[in-house]
Amino acid sequence: MDTKRIAKIEKLENDFDLVRSVADDLDGALYDFAAVQRRIERLFQYQESGEWQKDFEADEKGELPKNMKRGILSEDALDELLTDVTLLRERMKELVSDVKVGKDEELIGFEEYDPLVDEPESIPEDAGSYIVVCREEGEGFGLMVGEPQEFEGQDAIYVGSSDNLREVADLFKGNAIQTPLRLVIGALHCLNPVKTKAGNRFSAEDERRLSKWMRENLLVYWQANPDPEKVTKLLLDELDPALNFDHKSPELENFKKHLKLMMDNCIVDEDYEKVNTEEKIVRLPRKGTTLASAVAEVVADNAGRIPDKFGVGHVETLITRTGDEEGILGLLFGGLNEFGEKENTLIFYPFSFNKKALKEFLSSDYGKAFESDDEEYEFTFKAGDPELNKLIVTLLEKYCGLTDKSKLVMKTVAEVFR
Repeated sequence: MDTKRIAKIEKLENDFDLVRSVADDLDGALYDFAAVQRRIERLFQYQESGEWQKDFEADEKGELPKNMKRGILSEDALDELLTDVTLLRERMKELVSDVKVGKDEELIGFEEYDPLVDEPESIPEDAGSYIVVCREEGEGFGLMVGEPQEFEGQDAIYVGSSDNLREVADLFKGNAIQTPLRLVIGALHCLNPVKTKAGNRFSAEDERRLSKWMRENLLVYWQANPDPEKVTKLLLDELDPALNFDHKSPELENFKKHLKLMMDNCIVDEDYEKVNTEEKIVRLPRKGTTLASAVAEVVADNAGRIPDKFGVGHVETLITRTGDEEGILGLLFGGLNEFGEKENTLIFYPFSFNKKALKEFLSSDYGKAFESDDEEYEFTFKAGDPELNKLIVTLLEKYCGLTDKSKLVMKTVAEVFR
C-alpha cells in the first residue's frame, strides 16, 4: 500500500474541506458587505461633513434623550469602524491582485515541504530562504511563550537561509550535529545532547524519537531566491520567530535567555557520572540517632544526588510513618528549577495531621508560606538550605507528634533519564 500517496490525498482532502468552508463563509460575507456599501458611504459622509461633531456636542450638553441608543456617538466607535472598513477594502484589493507592496513583494511565493508526503527531491538544490512552522493540527511546544506570528495560518518558529535548499529536508532526519536547530527543538523536549568529538548530538534513540515528532508536527516553507540573506532578514523582522537566538526581540528576550540556558545545561559528557540510583532507607528508631539527625542525613543525601544538568533525572524521598499509625506523611523532591539552580521541594499531605494540628500549622509563619491546593501543601527551598531541616523536624515533632522513638521510614530513590 502506498502510504505516501494516502497521506498526500488525506492532506489535500483536509485542504479541500477547509477551503470549501472558508470560501462558503466568505461568499456570504462578501454578499453582505456589498449590500451595505451605500450605508458605509453614508457613515463616511456623516463623519467628514462635520455632522457627527455637532451631534456629539449636543449629546454632551444633554440635548438628546437619555434612553436613545448612541453607540455611534462614542468618541472612538465610528472612527474604528470606518478604519476597519478601509483596511478590509485594501486587503481585498491585495488578494485580487495577488501582489503585496513594499518589502512584502519578496515574502510571497513560498512552497510547502511536508516531510510526511513530499520527497526531498521536490526541493531544488538552489540557494534560498525557508520558514519552519508548527502544523495547525500538531501539538506544538509546551514551553513556547507569547503569541507567535503566523505564516500560512501556522505558528512560525524559525527562519533560515541555505546555499542548497534541499538540505532543509535533513532537519527531519539525521542528527543534531548536521542540523543544529534540532538541538534547540530537543531542548524544548528536555532531551540531553551528548558531547562528542564531532559535536553535540542526541542518543540514537532520542534522535529517532525527535525525528518522528518533527515530521508529525512541523512543516517547512521554502523559496529559491538570489539573495537569501536579504529575504531572511525581512522574514526575521516580519515573523519574529522564537527560535532564532541571534534576532533581537524585546518581547521574547527572557524566553530566549531561558532556552539558551536550558540548552547549555542539557549538554552532558559522553561518559558523565551517573546519578547515584542506589535506594537508601533511613529508619527510626535507630540507636544513637535522633529524629533531627536522621532528617539531616536524608536531606543531605537527597540534595547531593540532584543532577547538574536539565532532564538528567530527579530525586525523591518518601517520608512514611510505620507501626499502628502507618501512613505517608510527605515527600521531598530534588531537582533543577528553570534557571538551572538545585532546589528541594517539601510536599506534605493534610490527611497526615489532625484538624487541630493542621489549623495550627497553617496559621504559623511556615504554614502561611506553603502553596496549597487542599490535597497537598508544598514549599520550595534552595538545596542545602538549613531551614529545610528545621521545617521537616518541626512538622514531624510538633504537628505529627513524632519523637526519636517513633517508627518512621525515609526512603530516597533517584530516577535517571536516558
